Amino acid sequence: MTTIDQRDSHIIQLVSHFHQLTTAQINELAFADSTSPMPCHRALRRMLAQDFLMRVEHRLIGGQRGGSGQYVYQLGWEGYRQYGEGPFRPWTTVNLHTLAIADVYVALVHLERQGLLSILEYQTEPDCHTTVGRYDLKPDLYVDLERVTTDKDRNLKIWFEVDRGTERPIRIRTKLERYWHARQVNDITNWPIWPVIVWLVDTEKRATELRRIVSKGPEEARRIFRVMTMADFIASF
Repeated sequence: MTTIDQRDSHIIQLVSHFHQLTTAQINELAFADSTSPMPCHRALRRMLAQDFLMRVEHRLIGGQRGGSGQYVYQLGWEGYRQYGEGPFRPWTTVNLHTLAIADVYVALVHLERQGLLSILEYQTEPDCHTTVGRYDLKPDLYVDLERVTTDKDRNLKIWFEVDRGTERPIRIRTKLERYWHARQVNDITNWPIWPVIVWLVDTEKRATELRRIVSKGPEEARRIFRVMTMADFIASF
């Protein structure tokens, strides 16, 4: 059996959690102590050769994730054998929503490195999904944070909904209602502190649209939702 070092193991676990990660995301999360991208590239080549990782067939072209032409990685057969469950079915296309969820975690890690918060726990899909009463809640990401502040909200639990502007208003309303109804029937032994539900959007135009949908709900329901751009979320710390 091939042995791997601690950093390689960390990378494989990250890819397992997020399902897909770009070269840039892996470099940010696992090689923050390096001033050159070469250690990351060497590690990725090594894990490809050992079948711990494999590339999604097509490169990521353009966008805001480190330039065009970078590779997207997923678990290879050996990595899946150690960390996966069920049949091994590699992705055949890049999942931009999955990469956007990973971007949120990268942003949180940056805030942690700046000393603004501590990440106590995080869960990705499907581990962050939960059932409250008869309501199935399927956030994209769950985090338990401790903010470096003296405010009463020092501990902050968040369910993230990472919005890419593709869901219609009726779908958004259905999600909002499900979270609110689940909050009403929640047993305090299940969720003693109900997470804030943060909708992260790409543009202020989309934020205005979602805030309008949220504003049509009951006042008490509106308090558990936040609609923010990534820039606004980062600035809130």
